[in-house]
Amino acid sequence: AGFKRDEVYIGTAEERAAKNMEDHDENLKLGLGHMVALPFSLDALPDALEKLMMADPAVMEYVRSLSNLQVNKDEKPTA
Repeated sequence: AGFKRDEVYIGTAEERAAKNMEDHDENLKLGLGHMVALPFSLDALPDALEKLMMADPAVMEYVRSLSNLQVNKDEKPTA
């Protein structure tokens, strides 16, 4: 389908290093092509809430139910 390896477009790791083209976390933006934690994933939850969920199964079930909500303007939230 005419696809080429990344090296064709951005160069090899050695070529990028020679041109001082290293990655800088502060330059990375969120958006298309960038992975972000999904809402209600354990990676996105505050540590305190994650600990509470692990200690109390009812809290874990409640938080899981939140991820199943479907909210539209014209209908009530459903679990």
